[in-house]
Parts: sequence; structure tokens; C-alpha cells
Amino acid sequence: MWTKLFWLGTLERAIKTFAQAAVAVLAANSVGLLDAPWGAAASAAGMAAVLSVLTSIGSATVGEHNSPSLVRTAPAAGAAVLSTTPPDTRTPSPGPMT
Repeated sequence: MWTKLFWLGTLERAIKTFAQAAVAVLAANSVGLLDAPWGAAASAAGMAAVLSVLTSIGSATVGEHNSPSLVRTAPAAGAAVLSTTPPDTRTPSPGPMT
């Protein structure tokens, strides 16, 4: 959690969440650009960004090291790995006969 990579990922998530929340509030009101409730949109988006940062901090010990994600992209040590590729059951050819 105390790495640059973790905080860059957290910042990216917070910025995306801020933008998504702002667009959601502005789109829900369906008003013109000058009549939009910019204060309410900024307030809701700011709260969403803070919650995003808190979620990233809370998930720091759950997901991969240096990642604000809850999801692991690599299996944990000792975990069973599921494969969608069937095992090769063909018998090897005997090779050239001499």
C-alpha cells in the first residue's frame, strides 16, 4: 500500500469515479450547460472519489501487492489452476522404424 504504483492506481480510480459521478448527476438533471447544478455535481463526484480512495485502501491487503484492486490477476501460491485446454491424450508416434 505504501508504494508509488499503489497510489497511482488509486488516483486513476478516483479520477475516473469523479468523472463518472459528475456525468451521472449532470445527465440525471437533463438541463442545459448553463443551468446545470455544478455545485451538486462537484459535491457528489467529490464524495464518490473519496469513497473510491477509501475502497482502494481497504482492499490493499486483499488483492495483488501494489494494487488497489480486489481482484487477483495471478493465482495465489498453492492455488489450484483451472484450465480450459483439455489434456493431450494422443499417444506419441513410435518414430522411424529401422
